[in-house]
Formats: sequence, C-alpha cells, structure tokens
Amino acid sequence: MKIIDKLKKEHEIDLEKGKRGEKVEDVLIARYRGYALNAVEFAYHFYEIKLDFSEESIEYVEEILNKLSVTIEEVNPTEEQKKDITRFFAGYIGEVIRNKWGGNYIKEDEGPIKNNGVSLKVNSHYYYLLTKVYKRLTQGEKDNLLLYYQKIKQDIETNQ
Repeated sequence: MKIIDKLKKEHEIDLEKGKRGEKVEDVLIARYRGYALNAVEFAYHFYEIKLDFSEESIEYVEEILNKLSVTIEEVNPTEEQKKDITRFFAGYIGEVIRNKWGGNYIKEDEGPIKNNGVSLKVNSHYYYLLTKVYKRLTQGEKDNLLLYYQKIKQDIETNQ
C-alpha cells in the first residue's frame, strides 16, 4: 500500500471516529496527517505536482514554497492563508519524517521551546516545522526547506 493511501485511510478512520463522538487516538497526528493530505491536494491543484511522501518530494515542496515566496508581496495573501499554507506543508514534511523515522507531535508546552507551536519530536530532537515553513514562505530562500530536511536527516541518522 502506498504511503498516501495509508494516510488517507487512517485520516478517514479518524474523521469517522470524530463524527461518532469517539476519541481519536492522537489528535495532533490526526491533525497533521490531514494537513499533509491538504498539501498533496494543494500541490496538484495549483502546480500539477504529485507529492508522494518520499524524501525526493521535499524538493517539490521547496519548489512550491519558493514560487509562493517570490510572489507573496504581489499576491498579498491574508495572514490566515499564510498560516494554512504553512500548516499544509509543515504537516507534509512532518509526515515524510514520521513515515521514515517515526516521531510524535508535541504541544508547545511540552517541548524545550515554549510558545513556539507544535514541534515534531524524533528520538531526542525537536523540529519546529511550522516556524521553519512560515519563515520559508515569508522570508525567502535563506530558509530553504530541502537544506533543512537534509539537516534533520543527518541529525536523526547520526544519533540513532
């Protein structure tokens, strides 16, 4: 089963549980899984790019965020639109990482940096994907997501 199919199935199960009023096992995982699936739809709808949750697809995420970043002043999206795009692609990158190395989303009050949003904890490392993606979107190429992903990969594989 492809990763995207697995995530869609898990997301549908969580949605059905929510509709029935049942407890979803991990609300943050369910939420970020949904964001990741939104990123897949966004990438295809606006750029005809098929994201497949592979490491290689991070290059496409960087390409999309670069296009968005260079046109941000011209397009002038609302703050909520910027946050949505940030959530989508932070969720996507998070799910690529979780599918490869595992990990859990941690609320801001549980991580080492308070009031910085949700982080992804893999082994002993905390990654603030929302912050990084937002910076990439609003501040440009100096916050390159492919380089960030490569650093994450090196951190995790060096310290396993």
